[in-house]
Amino acid sequence: MVAYTTDLCLPFFESTDSPCLNTGTVCDPSTVWCDLITLVEANLTAADSIINRTAAAIPIASISYNPDTPVVINGEIPFDIVNMDTDNMVDLSVTAGVVPVRNGIYGITARIMIAPVVTNEFPDVRIHIGNEMAPEQGGGLDLGPVSSTTRGFNTAQWVFASTAWDFNDLTPSPRTVTLHSSYLNGTVLEAHLDVFWHSELD
Repeated sequence: MVAYTTDLCLPFFESTDSPCLNTGTVCDPSTVWCDLITLVEANLTAADSIINRTAAAIPIASISYNPDTPVVINGEIPFDIVNMDTDNMVDLSVTAGVVPVRNGIYGITARIMIAPVVTNEFPDVRIHIGNEMAPEQGGGLDLGPVSSTTRGFNTAQWVFASTAWDFNDLTPSPRTVTLHSSYLNGTVLEAHLDVFWHSELD
């Protein structure tokens, strides 16, 4: 049972006591230990949930496009090569992009080699995530959420775009990640799109 100090009725545990013992008396011991155990267990449960979703393989998909002859593309990049897919996120016969399966925050990176990029022009290359639009951009949803900013010097150049996006039970819809180009003054030599699970939802 719990013992108490003589003068101040301060509780202390004896060797056989449970740390969560409550005697129901005026001198009840603190429930700090029980509260700690409850909070630690909640955090461990949340960590277990993340580990269970990602332990077998961290979700990552990498796809690419390498045309035999460089082509001008006005629209969606027709990816045709699966370089990596650890979580069944790619079916190029259905979507020329990546469809994240699990909820979470995903990192997305894209790059396209365009030749040439005319001097002082800015190729419009964008990552599209469903019908989402980045909060800081105006215009219609067809603009997509992320745009490149590479400036041309009349040479072949890599054009890059990247973002992080929240995939949850409600958005984005559709649950797709694709890459689009509308630059008509240069041809696409190759293109790459990588989508990877970054972290748990906030």
